[in-house]
Amino acid sequence: MSEPMPPLRTRLRVYAYEVIKTFALFSVLPVVPLSRTLRDGDRPELYTYSINIIQYFAMPLVGLAKLAVALALAFGAAALWGDPAGAAIGVIGYLALSGGMHLDGFADTMDALFAASSERAEAALRDPHVGALGVVYLLIYLALYGVFAGLAVDAWLAAPGPVLTAALATAAISPRVFCHGLVMVSFGHGFQNDRLTKVTPPYPWWRGGRPVNLAGVAWWAVLALAILAVSGGSPAVLGLLVLGALGQLALAGYALKQRILPTLGFINGDVLGFTICLGELTHWLLIALIFVRA
Repeated sequence: MSEPMPPLRTRLRVYAYEVIKTFALFSVLPVVPLSRTLRDGDRPELYTYSINIIQYFAMPLVGLAKLAVALALAFGAAALWGDPAGAAIGVIGYLALSGGMHLDGFADTMDALFAASSERAEAALRDPHVGALGVVYLLIYLALYGVFAGLAVDAWLAAPGPVLTAALATAAISPRVFCHGLVMVSFGHGFQNDRLTKVTPPYPWWRGGRPVNLAGVAWWAVLALAILAVSGGSPAVLGLLVLGALGQLALAGYALKQRILPTLGFINGDVLGFTICLGELTHWLLIALIFVRA
């Protein structure tokens, strides 16, 4: 029998705590003191440090906050040293603000994909060290990321209008929305041996199923409409959203269905970070193709 649902005030406090904790987990933004003030000493069991599905609603906001800080850094650097330097600092700043969280997942997943057996693949995900193949693919990824994202931010510095700003926001928001979708689908299917424990909800009022799925879809729609509203309904931004979603489904979908699930049999935090990396790279490429002019 599940525990009774806490009062609304308690739940709202826990949700606020989870949102702040999401920023602390997936960025280096200084929010830890705020999360401590939200903890209720009378109900410590409600304020855990595990990753759960509530945080996947907040992950797009983390990406958006990191983008805002990175663009501010880019704008300031461009005023001092020119647009190319500003673009470089903006891209480096955006990557650095994550604390390397998703890049670590990308490298570990690449190590796992090329492991000789499922046992070695799972060991690669658990190993805190990065293997040779992980390093090679990470360097390739960073090189492509630097070029695509650098072109996009440089274009924004040249003409920082609402359309291109909304386009950049899709690169920060959309991959995390896709990651949220993977969590909901994976949790709904109930992976064997509880492999998704660290990203499933520990709280009794978030058991997954239709309510969470409906809330997730509604949240995604709100984010997409907000992006379109900022851009003034730009067809280019709408096309970017559609093409970006298709690109994520093609790249991450292929990797998950054809490589990761057959090799590992489960999805974990490293794999989710891997999909975010692929999604961001897809969007930066699309922005460079759609908005950058020779």
